Amino acid sequence: GSQYEGMLRELVERSPAAQRAMAVADRHLTAAGLGTFADLAWSGSARLDEDPVTTQIAVLVADTIMHAATTEAGIEPDCVCGHSFGEISAMVAAQVLSLEQAIRVTLARAGALAEANPGGGLLSVSASLSEVRDLIAAQPRPLYVTHHNAPTQTVVGGLQADLAAFAELLKEHGHKSMPLRVPGALHSPLVAGAQGALRTALEREALRPPTRLFY
Repeated sequence: GSQYEGMLRELVERSPAAQRAMAVADRHLTAAGLGTFADLAWSGSARLDEDPVTTQIAVLVADTIMHAATTEAGIEPDCVCGHSFGEISAMVAAQVLSLEQAIRVTLARAGALAEANPGGGLLSVSASLSEVRDLIAAQPRPLYVTHHNAPTQTVVGGLQADLAAFAELLKEHGHKSMPLRVPGALHSPLVAGAQGALRTALEREALRPPTRLFY
């Protein structure tokens, strides 16, 4: 993902709106027992990319800080949208959820994904979609194409052991691959079991009508 240690530190130093947004976020984070945004994203012990809860909460707050800063600069979006976890940040930007609610939903989502697919992961492959699909079909393990990001950049989801075996098969056919630091085989049928818990978490929250177009 786009997260990195120290992210938005300079923005918070320069933008009063970003400072205020971070202060509000810190109150909610502390109340939830998560520390502060600085603890999550700026400290030398930050576990971005290693711990899914830390990573997703830090990204959620970073998105909120960025939205505050762009609003301060006079930039108002005509619409907001999000992909995957980004949908929750978009719901905050559209005021469907408050940040406090979004933190609760994020915690529920991370827990549900971890429980649904222990030992799952993603493998980034330097090969075309058709080549990857053919190689998946040529082996017996349950693997799934989860992303087609570019003509020769495809992502495959599955259990870690199965992905390791598939990486060897790819190597035999001249294709490079790299494991991604993610909490499971995201965007694949292997995490379908997380849907019920996430639905329950959302049903507990009072969702508001969006204040702008929301996708």
